[in-house]
Amino acid sequence: MEKCRGKYLNFITEMKRVGVTQAQVADHVGMSLGSMNAKLNGRVPFSVPEVVSIRDEYMPDATLDYLLTTTE
Repeated sequence: MEKCRGKYLNFITEMKRVGVTQAQVADHVGMSLGSMNAKLNGRVPFSVPEVVSIRDEYMPDATLDYLLTTTE
């Protein structure tokens, strides 16, 4: 996956909507809270398996395209 150019606001919004914290999501995929924050803020790219796992666990109705839309 290419390095993104902005925040994943849809991803962040969906996390809030379903009531899951960055810490819970980070723990789910086995990374630090700092790494999760860097990914959500577009400083480090997500891997496809990470996004699929998070989506499947917490927001199965969301599409990957929707979650991975970034803002500049």
